[in-house]
Amino acid sequence: QAAASLQHPNVVTVFDCGEVEDHLYIAMEYVEGADLEEIIHRRDPLPLHLKLDIISDVLKGLAYAHSRGVVHRDIKPANILVTEDGRG
Repeated sequence: QAAASLQHPNVVTVFDCGEVEDHLYIAMEYVEGADLEEIIHRRDPLPLHLKLDIISDVLKGLAYAHSRGVVHRDIKPANILVTEDGRG
C-alpha cells in the first residue's frame, strides 16, 4: 500500500491493491512498451546512450521510492518497464 502513495515519472502508478477471496491483487498503470528482459533478449543490442538513459531512469525511480521509505525488493530486468520512447 505504501507504493500506492508514490507519484514519480519513473515509478508505475499503483491505483489499488487488496485481497479478494484469498487472492492478492495490484491494479496499476498500463505502460506501453516492453520489459527490460525482453529488450535484452532481442538480437539488436541497445546503443550505449539508451542503456545509460534506462539505468538513470531506474535509479531516479528507486531513489524517489527509497526517499519515501519504500523498498522494491524484486529488482530484475523482467520488472523494469521501458516505454516505447526508451524511458525506464
